[in-house]
Amino acid sequence: MDGASGIMGIYLPWFWTKMTENSLGTFFFVVFDMLLDTC
Repeated sequence: MDGASGIMGIYLPWFWTKMTENSLGTFFFVVFDMLLDTC
């Protein structure tokens, strides 16, 4: 998952700031994080 980690390193700050503006975004972030953990 090195490629995904690199992408997350670039987009995670923006993604987190954008998505935490609402609870639904936070929910999707948690689900996405769990999906990464399963890989």
